[in-house]
Amino acid sequence: MAETTKKKTMKRRSSKEQRAKVLRDIKNKPIYREEKKEKPSYYKTTGRPPKYKKEFCTKMIEFFDVPHTITKRTTRFFKGKTYDVDIEVANILPTFERFSVEICNTDRTTLHDWCEKHEEFLLAYNKAKELQKNMINDLGMRGLYNGQYTAFVAKNITDMKDTVVNEIKEKPSYTQEQLKNLTDKELDELDRITAKLRGES
Repeated sequence: MAETTKKKTMKRRSSKEQRAKVLRDIKNKPIYREEKKEKPSYYKTTGRPPKYKKEFCTKMIEFFDVPHTITKRTTRFFKGKTYDVDIEVANILPTFERFSVEICNTDRTTLHDWCEKHEEFLLAYNKAKELQKNMINDLGMRGLYNGQYTAFVAKNITDMKDTVVNEIKEKPSYTQEQLKNLTDKELDELDRITAKLRGES
């Protein structure tokens, strides 16, 4: 009986020691708190819209006047060997959407409002559009942009459009004598041309 009581006492003591150890580990364990990273200014979408600043004119020209290409290091394989070579690739195309968000902390609609209210900003805006257009033309003609992508972008963000030329032939003139000598096939062709000129076809 005494031996059984002794075992129970040792078991309770062991349990208490284990709980005390767990509590000590929890107490001494350092608490790691995740540091909050401050978001860039252009993530702040609440509050009053930003005020116009004249320095935006200069920043706009700097934003769009970038090198058309950049050098990129890549690895090439030739005859079982690897070589590091520098290749020329297209630079990222600057857009007014990126400029408005990253530099002005606003949207493109605000840029349009500033163009109407501030002449110096309108001049910088037009110059930036020409720089953007020149970059698209240059990289497209050099084959560094995909042809379909270049055509799509050029039509949507520049003043370049497809030109359709409709050639309208003059109405043929025949004398009565000439009409009499025409075959049925030639008369049908004449009727078709006349109807097309009248807009009936």
